[in-house]
Amino acid sequence: MVEIGVSKEILYDADFKAIPVTIAKGNDLKAGELLSGIGGSVFDDRSLLAEPADVEGDIDGVLLYDVDATEENKEASLVYAGSLWANKVNGGEITAEIKEKLNLIKFITE
Repeated sequence: MVEIGVSKEILYDADFKAIPVTIAKGNDLKAGELLSGIGGSVFDDRSLLAEPADVEGDIDGVLLYDVDATEENKEASLVYAGSLWANKVNGGEITAEIKEKLNLIKFITE
């Protein structure tokens, strides 16, 4: 496992696409966490705050690096396309439903 600072490396390679998001205060998140906008998709409204996604609901993408927003909202990167290590995303639990919702991401199992 490759470590960068205190974050785990979720990227399989450097070919990925991400957008900036703001993580809502009260969240201490690890790289690989599934994210969604609060009240809608961050792709439809970039002003929405992001939080951990409910896998049964909408999923906008995957958190690129660890973010500690326990005290205040924090900027982060949300990966929405590329190749990611499957065992580093969502605790390694990548269901068919998650793959369908994140269809621009290829999950690599080795």
